[in-house]
Amino acid sequence: MIKMKKKETDSLTLTSPSHRIIAAMFDLAIIILFSLVFLIPSIAVYVNALLEPNAWTLTATYIVAVLSGGVIALLILLYEVVLPLYWKGQTLGMRFFKMKYVREEGGELSIAPLLISSVTALSLALLTFGLYFLVELFAIAGSDHHRSFADTVSRVYVVDTLD
Repeated sequence: MIKMKKKETDSLTLTSPSHRIIAAMFDLAIIILFSLVFLIPSIAVYVNALLEPNAWTLTATYIVAVLSGGVIALLILLYEVVLPLYWKGQTLGMRFFKMKYVREEGGELSIAPLLISSVTALSLALLTFGLYFLVELFAIAGSDHHRSFADTVSRVYVVDTLD
């Protein structure tokens, strides 16, 4: 049980690491499915560059790869920021497994902590070529508060919900 700083009477139950990890995997599967839609043109351009190698197809491959990567990064940010804003701190995985983000100070969740958390996680994942997620897995499972680095930086907790 954690106690919020401003509302000492409200006590919330932290989500178990296993539920949190499963919900994150559920969210990752959804993001991958949506990302495939944007990767299909990239794959087609890449295959064309392999079949007809020249300067134009090589340039097109780089341009489409950068654009696809940018669109997918934007999709991830929208999924992890906008969706929880409208669903009271929940992504699809969190809603399915009955958990949500709450602010450390209590009160309504705003865009700032969600954006900080998402940008932190995405940046560290890109810089470490995905190893960040493995480290976070151990951080969530091993820490007393079951928080990731991004949660700590953005000052949020993931707690169980009844609805």
